[in-house]
Amino acid sequence: MRVYVNVPEEYSRGIQPGATEADIVSRRISGSKFPEKVVRTAESINGATRTLLTEIDLRNPGNILLSGSYAEVHLRVPSANSTFLIPVSTLVFRSEQLQVGVVRNGKVELVDLTPGHDFGSEIEAVAGLKPDESGRDDPPDSLVSGSK
Repeated sequence: MRVYVNVPEEYSRGIQPGATEADIVSRRISGSKFPEKVVRTAESINGATRTLLTEIDLRNPGNILLSGSYAEVHLRVPSANSTFLIPVSTLVFRSEQLQVGVVRNGKVELVDLTPGHDFGSEIEAVAGLKPDESGRDDPPDSLVSGSK
């Protein structure tokens, strides 16, 4: 059986046919988990959806999964950068850039943040923060760099 997955552009560079592992899970079938690998891609990003069409050949013993069914596909895609999850309550929204107030040497420094996925109460920080830094929770609108 062939499984087609549209992979978001930001993860497309990590998809390697023959190497990228995937777990295919059907909620319809309790306890189902089919480990496979990506076999091929379209080798181009779809301009309308900004995704890479990816194909997985699925061994389907006993035809457990039916053709046309929906399933979850969990791809193990290596990340080039470390990312962090931070509470959205630490974000400072300014016209210039999304920022976070980080305390350094007893003073706040506004740091530009590159956001990734938005998970509702948390957001992925793709760039801007270091592993040992944290943002000030619930910063006031008047926050500026150099504040104590």
